[in-house]
Amino acid sequence: MLKQYGIPFTIPAAGYGVGDDGQVYPSGMPEGVEGINYPAGTGPLFTEAGRAELGITEEAPPPRPDDRFYWVNGLRPDNTWDAAPKGLDDLRKVAADQVKQQRQVALDSFPKSSGIGEVYAENLKAAQAVQAGNGGTVTMRDGSTAEAFLGHMAAGMGIPVPAFAEYILAENTAAAVNAREIEAEYVRLVYSFIPACTFEQVQTVADEYRAYCQARTA
Repeated sequence: MLKQYGIPFTIPAAGYGVGDDGQVYPSGMPEGVEGINYPAGTGPLFTEAGRAELGITEEAPPPRPDDRFYWVNGLRPDNTWDAAPKGLDDLRKVAADQVKQQRQVALDSFPKSSGIGEVYAENLKAAQAVQAGNGGTVTMRDGSTAEAFLGHMAAGMGIPVPAFAEYILAENTAAAVNAREIEAEYVRLVYSFIPACTFEQVQTVADEYRAYCQARTA
């Protein structure tokens, strides 16, 4: 959109005049006023430098309203968007669905298969035995002691068995806490926050929960 000294300006479609004082006359120079007449499509109004000398600048439109939350009909002549907010109840439902989907994605990042679950359970059992000082007496499913069970993996990491046991316990604790936090925040949002949230809040809640989950599954 063109503006001259802050006022919307339209380039004339026909011949026009420019006074010595910089005034643009869309119908040509009035009698008795000093200036120059230009044929249609020529003169200072049709070059960037010429418009700049006359105080005419290009003003970009403001950012388009987000189509996820607004019905956008187009740009008005005054360089503002003709847009109307979508229904809040419908937006709340969409936000709740997005939060539910993100919750599933986040929780699916934790071990789910029975095979992986057994490995994690055996590792945890062995680590708990080693930390309790029973690594040499607790027998694992494969018949080895807890200390021997962890020994092979600890060697692969180049650390002592007690240090590997501490690592396993810390990882299991963190995973359990993270999963619990993801679930608790999901329940709060879907059953308490979103049903009563404002139009401004409904625009950010799903993205904020996504970031919340990503921080706990990274």
